[in-house]
Order: sequence, then structure tokens, then C-alpha cells
Amino acid sequence: MSEQSAMVTSIGVAYRLCENANPMQIKQIWSEVQKNPVIYGEADEYHNYAVAVSRVDDNYTAFQICEMGLVQYPYNTDLIADSIYYGSMCNQYDTCELRVKTLLERPMSTWTWRAFSFLISYLRDRSNWIEDTELIASGITIALDIAQKYQQYYPNEERSYMAEYETRLLLSKIAKDEANFQLATEHEEAALNLLKNTINNGKYSAVSCSLKYADVMFEQQAYDEVIQTCKRALEFGEDVSSVRLGYFMYLSAQAKEIQLYQTNDLSNTEKIQEIYGEYTAALAEISTNYRKNIAVRAKILEARSGVTAPQAIIGG
Repeated sequence: MSEQSAMVTSIGVAYRLCENANPMQIKQIWSEVQKNPVIYGEADEYHNYAVAVSRVDDNYTAFQICEMGLVQYPYNTDLIADSIYYGSMCNQYDTCELRVKTLLERPMSTWTWRAFSFLISYLRDRSNWIEDTELIASGITIALDIAQKYQQYYPNEERSYMAEYETRLLLSKIAKDEANFQLATEHEEAALNLLKNTINNGKYSAVSCSLKYADVMFEQQAYDEVIQTCKRALEFGEDVSSVRLGYFMYLSAQAKEIQLYQTNDLSNTEKIQEIYGEYTAALAEISTNYRKNIAVRAKILEARSGVTAPQAIIGG
């Protein structure tokens, strides 16, 4: 590694050396970077270098890398966002607040998705290190406004809608602290309506929104909504799956099974076979605990209906 360290002539080189390095080697590479007063890189290289270092949980070094990048690129919103993100995980709150101020002063046309997403998360999480409850509440209110602007600038980015949903739930809790239950209900209803409208919009993938909405509807025993949402979720396409699609099959099958019991329709062989089919599909991508629950529920359904369950389910 000493020979490699001597080759650290740029931030891009440092990043590439870190990709397959262990924590000690990563520290050595960073030491070499710090020794060189004229080492530079592209903004994306600083970002990639910080990400590579963070993979070994060295968030402080990742923060320092971002701060070095900001010396060269003081208004790069990716690096500002990265500094806020890593800084909040290594007790650099004073610097984070300065970066927040800088970011808020920049035109949102220059903000990357990370700038929106990381700032919203930071403002929502400040209750972990700030005592002033009014400051916390005002920050979350600002986060809501940013989340809504996030949707304007990145209308196809599902994170922007999830950001508003999660922020509204926090505002609902704050309203309950103040005994303003009407406002709390308004935030909760607006949050759910946002998810539903995002799912029904059809212009962009909303798999994560579908997952959250289906879970909430299942908790509220709105089984028709669960079934429809799970069906809609499978109609979305993604380059990389953001959730386990088998879980939608699992929820849909349970919702249909519960409705079967509620209507006492245990002679409906076609419906039972449909439920078994969805449980079987769920097994392709679902955790062990869910597999056990599927097996138990299928055995009970088989016993109560007389319709034989597939061995793939009850044997799993």
C-alpha cells in the first residue's frame, strides 16, 4: 500500500484506490491526500471518494473529504448535501448548520436530488441533537416546503413524494404535542392522499409509495384498497427494484383470504386457488418469518375449505 499511496496524485486516484481497500488502507490513502497541498479533483470525484470511505463507516473522513471538495467547489450542492449528511453522523452540527444556510441561499435550480433529500432528512432529524422544540418544529415546517418544491423540480423522483409523506407525519405528531388534533388529522389525511394520488398518477414509478400505502390500508383493514394497491404496484417498472415485490403478493393474498373468511365464502375454490397462487408467488422474494406465516395460514385455509394447498407453500 505504501507504493500505492505514493501514487495518490488526485482525488480521482484516491477514490479508485479506496474502492477495494480495507479500513486501515483507506485511512492511509486519506493521510497521503492530506499531505499533498495541491491535490485536486472533479466535484463528482470528491463525492465518490466520500461514498467509498463511508462504506467502512468512516463518516468523519467522508465529511472531511466533502469539506475539502467544498474549498474547490464552494457552491456544489451535491457536496454541500454530502457534508450535511456525513457531518450529522459525526457530531459536526455547527458546520452542518452553516452548510444548511449556504444551501438555502442557492437557487433551487442548482440543487441535485441529494440536496433536497439530505436537507429534508437533516431538518427532520434535528430533534436528536437540538433541545429547542420551537426550532425543531420550524425546521420540519421548512422541510415540508422543501419536499413540495422537490416534487416541482424532480416530478419523476419518488423520493420527493415519500419525503412529504414522512414530513407530514412528523408535523402531525407535533400538532398532537400541542393538543391540536384537528391539524394532526389534516396532516395525516394529506399524507395518505399524497400517496394515493402519486400511485394513481401513472406518470412515474411509485413502488415505494405503494408499499407504504398498502401497509397503512392493511392496518386500517381496508382490504379492497390493499388489493388494488398491490395490483397497481406490480404494474410499475423499475431498473433496480426498490422494494421486495413478493411482499405485495403476500399482502394481497392475506387481504383476499381475510375477505374470504369475512364473507364465509369457503366453498369458492377459484378464489382459494387464487390466494394460494399469490402466496406461491410471494415465496420468490420474501423473508423467513413471512414464509412461516404463509405456511401456517395456508394449512388453516386448507383445513377450513378442504381445498388442498400446494406443497411449495405448506412445506416451505
